[in-house]
Amino acid sequence: MNQLCSVVFTGDLQPNVDPEQVAIKFATVFKVPEDKARKLIRSGQEKVLKKEVDPAAATHYRDVLTDIGLVTRIDSADGTPFGAAPQVCPKCGATKINQGICTSCGVLVEAYLAGQSAERKPPPSSPLNLGKDSPLSASAPTAADSPMPGMPPQPTRMPAGHGLGWISAGWALFKQAPLVWIGAVMIFILINIALALVPLIGGLASVLIGPILMAGLMVGAHEQHQGGEFRINHLFEGFSRRTAPLIGVGALYLLGSILIGVLMALLMLGPVISATSGLSAQAIESNPDLMLQSLGPNMLLMLLLALALVVPLMMAYWFAPALVMLNNLDAIAAMKLSFMGCLKNMWPLLIYGLISALLMLLALIPFGLGLLILSPVLIASMYAAYQDIFISQP
Repeated sequence: MNQLCSVVFTGDLQPNVDPEQVAIKFATVFKVPEDKARKLIRSGQEKVLKKEVDPAAATHYRDVLTDIGLVTRIDSADGTPFGAAPQVCPKCGATKINQGICTSCGVLVEAYLAGQSAERKPPPSSPLNLGKDSPLSASAPTAADSPMPGMPPQPTRMPAGHGLGWISAGWALFKQAPLVWIGAVMIFILINIALALVPLIGGLASVLIGPILMAGLMVGAHEQHQGGEFRINHLFEGFSRRTAPLIGVGALYLLGSILIGVLMALLMLGPVISATSGLSAQAIESNPDLMLQSLGPNMLLMLLLALALVVPLMMAYWFAPALVMLNNLDAIAAMKLSFMGCLKNMWPLLIYGLISALLMLLALIPFGLGLLILSPVLIASMYAAYQDIFISQP
């Protein structure tokens, strides 16, 4: 007979762990709403998380929960801590156990159980599922499956029509809390305007904290997708966790922009010198258009080259805040994965870009007031695209 066990959360956490981080990791791994995970983590009460599993599976659950930061134990079916001397032989079912040896079949009970656990032990990379009998799995949304924290998801190639679907999904998220979305995006814009007014460092600061604010909006959209509510304070979530890698995304984007600017300046230097060699300083000063006319085709080539360099940088940046915040990736890994996700989905992103541009033109007609609605919709649609490409299964 096989000995069945239960995995019990003792109500305590591992030393020197942040309860908020533990709750977030727990919610991500076990696919439950964060508020429910927080309630469990902060309750301080014992809770059975998994019932009637064999020792190998129970050990696997316990190891994952320990990595998250929970203190757990494994109980036998009779409620005693697992590992206590069994009263029944797990091989033949006899009750005559003497010093760990079954007097009926002669098996060494501890060695027999260890062998059974080794045979049944699931691979370390297998996804963890609490099962239907878990008190936490009843409300777990199946549409928001997420990989383990720190494990990079694999981008999926989607049909071109999904580009329109992302905007529709963004609109659906916006409709759930329109005033909150508008308020959060307005605060986002006002912060950037305020930073732009600061000489020298304002522009740099805006680029560096941009991913932090965007990641906060992604958290809010994710909360909605999980069945929760979008709140204004979601915008600042990135300042309390994952701040360093999010700043890293901004720093890498800033570095890439500077390198592109320097390269373009160097490439433009030759044509400018050549174009202006036959013109006097007085002629250029009196008619600056002469220099542009002299550059001619060179200017168009430079603009095309600049576009060819900027687009890959934007591809690397596009999903990076969401990947850093929701998948616990570092800045470089997130930007690489974002680039690959965009590269695999050029057609739906093209459709998405064309429709977004058309909607933006329409939004500008009534004195730009339409942007109050379109801006949050497009930001929410970025989360929808992230969810579709990196999380949802084809």
